[in-house]
Formats: sequence, structure tokens, C-alpha cells
Amino acid sequence: MTDGIDTPDNPSNPESLYFLDRTNGDYLAHPELFPLTISIHGDPNPIAWAAGLDIELPIYYSDDKEYWERIRLEGWKPRLRGKIVSTWEPNGDWDYAFLKRVPGGELWYDIEEGIKIFTTLGDLKLALGYLQELRRNGAALTWIEPGDPDDGVSMVWITQRIGIDSPDPTPIYEEAGLVPHRRFKGMVYELPPHMR
Repeated sequence: MTDGIDTPDNPSNPESLYFLDRTNGDYLAHPELFPLTISIHGDPNPIAWAAGLDIELPIYYSDDKEYWERIRLEGWKPRLRGKIVSTWEPNGDWDYAFLKRVPGGELWYDIEEGIKIFTTLGDLKLALGYLQELRRNGAALTWIEPGDPDDGVSMVWITQRIGIDSPDPTPIYEEAGLVPHRRFKGMVYELPPHMR
């Protein structure tokens, strides 16, 4: 049995420390547990490979109807079994797969939105450090489109997962070097050029 990996010998679905809400919502009393999502946009496969995973994930932004019909018929989770922490199938959730525990959080795949790191305000700096490891291993954290500034656009967005009775994460974001997103100021933060 491989510890922490979903295999035929170990078909368990380990509980997530970051994906699931463990505080009963009392984030004002425990701001370090306030949940955040770090979304890494773009092709999910180079990101997964940079994380050391030998897998292939569906391209979530594809608009090819035949491609999605094939994904629906074949399923996308069976080929991941034994290679990731959990395919999250016991919950009957088509969207998510729990790829890997990483410093400061958990690496997940959302078939509608791509790769995500679920973390907390207290673990944000560790998770951002892990992003730098992914970058060193070949994951792109910037894209350049016509008309964009020379430094490109951050492919990494940091967002709150909950907005009610939540602490203000702005001081922690700024201390970690994050900057407000160019278009979604106040709601979304991103990596500055030197961090991507």
C-alpha cells in the first residue's frame, strides 16, 4: 500500500485539511485558518508535471465539443487512480481531484477552472514558496497577449473562498508581495512580475 495515494489496496478518500471547512466559520477568531484559493490558469499538464506528477489532465478551457464528449464517455478520473492522493470519487464530485499535498496547502484540479492550491491565510507564504518551486521546474506563471505590458499577465490569482465574517487579508497579501489584480481590484490579487 502506498501511503496517501488512492490505490486498489487503499481506496480511501483522505479528508482534506484545506479543501474542507474545519473552523465552523469562526475566521475572525482564527484568521490564520481563513481559506484562500490560488488559481493557476493555463494548460494544467505542465503544472502537474512540474509538481512531479506523471498524469495527463483534461484541458479545461477547450471548446472542442468532440473532445468533451470523449471525456464524458471515457471519464477523466480512472486514469489518475494510483497516481494522485484521491480521485475524490466517493463524494460523487465530477469536478475535483486531489492531486498532491504541497508545502502550505493542497494541489487540486478542477475540471471547470484548472489547477488550484487550496491554502489558508496562515500558510499563504509557504504556498507562494511552492509556486516558485513549480516555476523553477518549468511551470509558466505568466502569459503575454497582444497589447499587454512587456512583463505579461500573471497566470496566478489569489482569492478568498469565503466572504462572510472574514478577516481582511490585505495586510498579509501585501506582506507576501502580492499586488491587486489589474481588473478585479479588491477581490483578486496576483503575482508581481518578479515572482513569476
